[in-house]
Amino acid sequence: LLMFGGFLFGLFLLLPEPVRRTPGGRVRKSGGLSRGGREEAQSLAGGRLKKRETLGVVAVSPSPVFSASFPLSSLFSSPTSRGGDEEGHPPSSSRLKKRQQQKVKDTSPIPKEERQRELYRLEVPIERRPRQISFSSRIVLLGSCFSENVGRRLKEELHFPNVSMNAAGTLYHPLNICAVLDEAMRRKETESADAEDRQETETAYNPSTGLWSSWDFHSRFSSPSKPSLLSSIHRSLNALGELMFPSPPSTEEAQTEERDSPRDTGEGHKDTLHLFLTFGSAFGYWLTSPPDPPPPSLEEKKDEISSGNAEKKNEKPEILSEDSFTEVSEKRLSFPVANCHKFPQRLFEKRLSDPDELAGRLLETLLRLSERCRKEKQFLRVYLTVSPVRHWKDGPVENNRSKATLLLLCGKVIEMLQGKRQKGAQKPNEAFSSASDGLKGPEQNLEVVYFPSYELVMDELRDYRFFEEDMLHPNKVAIDFVWRRLAGALLTAECEAGTREVEGLNRAAMHRPFWPGSEKHKEFLHKQMKRAEALEREHENLDLFRLKNAFQKELNSCGDDPTEGT
Repeated sequence: LLMFGGFLFGLFLLLPEPVRRTPGGRVRKSGGLSRGGREEAQSLAGGRLKKRETLGVVAVSPSPVFSASFPLSSLFSSPTSRGGDEEGHPPSSSRLKKRQQQKVKDTSPIPKEERQRELYRLEVPIERRPRQISFSSRIVLLGSCFSENVGRRLKEELHFPNVSMNAAGTLYHPLNICAVLDEAMRRKETESADAEDRQETETAYNPSTGLWSSWDFHSRFSSPSKPSLLSSIHRSLNALGELMFPSPPSTEEAQTEERDSPRDTGEGHKDTLHLFLTFGSAFGYWLTSPPDPPPPSLEEKKDEISSGNAEKKNEKPEILSEDSFTEVSEKRLSFPVANCHKFPQRLFEKRLSDPDELAGRLLETLLRLSERCRKEKQFLRVYLTVSPVRHWKDGPVENNRSKATLLLLCGKVIEMLQGKRQKGAQKPNEAFSSASDGLKGPEQNLEVVYFPSYELVMDELRDYRFFEEDMLHPNKVAIDFVWRRLAGALLTAECEAGTREVEGLNRAAMHRPFWPGSEKHKEFLHKQMKRAEALEREHENLDLFRLKNAFQKELNSCGDDPTEGT
């Protein structure tokens, strides 16, 4: 009996771990198997495999002793036939994973629709296009919160050098975005020293807040002083225009640039302008009644009383006169205000815009912008998207009507552009010419695509755990998910790999050690510095000065030599 018991115990030890079970069905753990083997054993212990996106159906026996996936014949096979090495060690996790992928690739009979049902979610497909965006790309983002989140990720976290993020603040209505693009083009075309004095931005003074505001810009530009408001608007629009249409380099620099970098043909070179437009709401507020005139400032009253000069009384004051508020301007009748700036509600009229009218206005602006880019020998690529943030104050039904209008707008713009391109291609003057002449016709120099950020949040995630506490704004998990899908669809392979390296450096910069002055921590900081410098050499336009400065400050605080390792 002892010999027979020893024989059975020896057979039990020879069994693979997924088959080694106690009578109660629990897996007996041992430290010899790899992590992949333990995971597979745990998944088999319950009589089923883990649900994986790419796994097929495998018949698994719920028996507590033996499994259909491991027949008894495997007991007498060689270690290498079971996936191990010649010494009998179990397969490593990488080899086990590779073997599982090969098995799935050959034998998975499940259609994609059934695999999606197994994942308990539907996957929103993104149209496959050549990846174009790199660290050297010029990127302009305008519109709602999606532009803010993506722009902050590109500019502040990933250190993209040429990014403009909401130059006019957060904008919701498509017509306000068109107004900002028109103003940026107008300023660049009429660039001169007194451009600030000739700007057409309409301002108003709100007595309840004591601030001057612009009807075309967000409240973050508001200021107690009108000159300060105009100065901040002037700087922001000039920076936007300079990024969109860079000033021509000197003759020597131009020759070097023309020799070293090929001209963009719309395939993602640095002469492509990438424009992201995010629409938040189709409801707009039109100014129908002029606001009350602002009171004269205290300084002006003192000057008038102290000076006795009659000529000074006839001069125009710095603030707007009462006559300028007697009627609403023609521009305000055509464009809604970008922000109400806490003015009384009686001054505005709320309207739902027509998608056909919005599509015509937007396409007209994009074609003018494309024409300007064509003159600058640039290609314009526009990404339209709808913000997933709910405007619940409008009402649930009104919010859905607004989002539906914006979705129709995106589709109509793409269809109208395709129609214009087909008509233009039939004419010999509008067709493509030689590489030296560039592209003829603004519609041929423009590409408009739709990125489904709204569908990713509302249809693929579609759960309140991906929203903030107000149940309206997507949280960080949702933003990271949308960013990963965007990066996988639009960034080049080299740029996407570089962004992962930068994210690793960001995590290293946030690391807080228990012993800051230890040699291990200094070695860690030197290693991160070298990593950042190597990444900058690999990507020419990447500037990691802030990260390197943070590591250097940490080294200095540890009492290390500032020049060592740099």
